[in-house]
Amino acid sequence: MRLKLTLAFITLALLPFQKSLAFGRWDLSGQWFHDNQPVSITRQFDRNYTFCNEQNDCANGFMRFPGNIVVPQWQVSGSIQGGGNSIYWSNNTVWTRGNFPPFGPPAFDPFMLNGQWTHNGQSVFITIYGNGQLTITNEQQQTFSGYISSSRMIYIPSLGLQGKINHRATKIHWSNNTVWAR
Repeated sequence: MRLKLTLAFITLALLPFQKSLAFGRWDLSGQWFHDNQPVSITRQFDRNYTFCNEQNDCANGFMRFPGNIVVPQWQVSGSIQGGGNSIYWSNNTVWTRGNFPPFGPPAFDPFMLNGQWTHNGQSVFITIYGNGQLTITNEQQQTFSGYISSSRMIYIPSLGLQGKINHRATKIHWSNNTVWAR
């Protein structure tokens, strides 16, 4: 009787774990883009994929757990964000799912703005939070809070700055006549 109870307990304890291994929600197959260059992901089986970058260098990888992928040959891991439409890689690059160029501009995903940018050859940063809030860090390492004010506009209230995001989310034209670029 004690063995049956132990097995029943173990089985019940593992049910949520088995459910958490449902990777089908994250089918990554298809056309993606990195720096406006096409890249691709092809599902091989189960949670295994082939990743091909913009130089057509391909490597096999796998989904470690939902929302996290690993490509050992490239020594990178990736975090799936933006509703499954962005992969933020550990080497500070981003792949975005889409059907552009030459088919038209991508849908705007605010998480595309997350990460390092440049201004006058110096690194600047944007950190996007899930609620539309963000912070920017300028080249003097000063951080300012702001928010996405419309689909392609950023507003930084303390500086009175607005930033207009181009259709590929690779440039931000600020109202003080400066430009941040990827």
